[in-house]
Amino acid sequence: MENFFIKSRAHDYEVRFEDSFANSVKRAADSQRNFLLADKKVYALYPNAFKGLFDSQDIYLVEALESNKSYEALVPLFEWLLRQNFRKDCKLVVVGGGVTQDMGAFVANLLLRGVRWSLVPTTLLAQGDSCIGSKSSINFGSFKNQLGYFYPPHSVHLCYEVLGTLSDDDWNSGLGEIVKLAIIAGESSFSRAMDVFSDAQARKPVVMELIRDTLLIKKDFIERDELDVGPRRLLNFGHTFGHAYESATNYQIPHGVAVAIGMGNAAFVSQKLGMLPEEQFKLVWSTLEPLTKQFLVQLFAIDMRTIASAIQRDKKNTSNKINCILLSGVGKLEIRPLSLQEDVLPLIEGFLNWIKAQDNQSRSLR
Repeated sequence: MENFFIKSRAHDYEVRFEDSFANSVKRAADSQRNFLLADKKVYALYPNAFKGLFDSQDIYLVEALESNKSYEALVPLFEWLLRQNFRKDCKLVVVGGGVTQDMGAFVANLLLRGVRWSLVPTTLLAQGDSCIGSKSSINFGSFKNQLGYFYPPHSVHLCYEVLGTLSDDDWNSGLGEIVKLAIIAGESSFSRAMDVFSDAQARKPVVMELIRDTLLIKKDFIERDELDVGPRRLLNFGHTFGHAYESATNYQIPHGVAVAIGMGNAAFVSQKLGMLPEEQFKLVWSTLEPLTKQFLVQLFAIDMRTIASAIQRDKKNTSNKINCILLSGVGKLEIRPLSLQEDVLPLIEGFLNWIKAQDNQSRSLR
C-alpha cells in the first residue's frame, strides 16, 4: 500500500504502511538512542518486536486508562525522561492506542520545547483517525481533552497485524470514526466505504484500504486548516453529543462508539429541524446502529442532568450556545448554534426514546 506525506506547520511527516508490527517498531526507532513509551498490554503481546531496539532503562510502560491521560499522571513520565538524560538527538517512540498517543504527543511537545517522536498506533481508532492531525490533548480533572497543543509525530507506522488482538468493542470504536470520515467526505466516499464495510466488520485485511481512504480524507482537511479554526471543525461531527455520552457513562462507552451514537443523535436533530429527510436519517443510523448495540444499557441509564453538564463543558461551544454539527445529506454538514434547554436537551431525550422504541420493537420480533 502506497505511503504518503502530510504537510504541517511544525514539520512534514510520513504515513507508512508496514508489512508487520516488528517492522513498524523498527522503522520508528531510527535514532542513535530511542526511548519507548508503550501500552503495557501491547508490549506483553509482542515482546520480540522490541528486542534489540531499546535499552531496558529506556522503556516506560503505561496502562492505557483514561485516568492516566492527565497532567498529574504525566509528571512521573517527564521526570523519568529527564533523569534518563533525554536530549535533542534522542527520539521518543510511542506504541499504543489513543490514550498512549495523547500522552506521548503531549510530552514530546513540551519536553525541551519539542523533541522528535514517532507513532506506531495499535488500535483501529488510532490507525483510522487520530494518528494524523497534530492534536494532542489530556484531561484536567473532570474536563476531557482541555489541555493540549498541535504537535504531529515525525512519522506514523501502520500495519494490519497488530489489529488482530483487538476486542470487538475496540474494533467497533474504530469503525465509528471511519464511518464518520466517510459521511463527511460525501456520497462517493460513503458508497465506497459501504461496499467493503461488512468485510471490515468481519476484520478482513480490506480494512487497511478503508484506513488509507479515510486518512486521505482527513489529510485534506488538516492541511487546509491544521489549527482547527475553519473547515476542519466539521471533523468533530458526532463529537458534541458523543463526548457527552462518554462523560455521562464515566467512559463505559468507548470513544468511537460514543461518536457513532453522537452522529446518530446529530442526524436525528437534523431531521427534526427539517434539514435532513427521514429516509437519510434512517440510512445513517442503520449503518451506525450495529456498532452501538452492546452499550444500550449504559445509554438508557443516562441521567439528563449529567448530559446537560457534560455538553456545557464542551470546548467547541460559545458562551451561551451549543455548537452542533448537523447535516442536510451525506457530505453536507454545517455548524449550527442551538439553545441547550430549548433545543438540544429535548432532542437528545427524543433520540434516546426513539432508540429505545426501536430496540423494544426489535426484541418483540425475536
